[in-house]
Amino acid sequence: MLAVTAVAETLPAACERAYTALKKIQFDGIYYRRDIAHRALQKKG
Repeated sequence: MLAVTAVAETLPAACERAYTALKKIQFDGIYYRRDIAHRALQKKG
């Protein structure tokens, strides 16, 4: 297991940074979740 995190002034910016960093990591059988922070990014209504 590998955890990739990022910090930014906004949650969308932090997510973008984390996924940008994740693209630099490659190995056979890699799997990563694409839904992290998804609910927090949705508008509350």
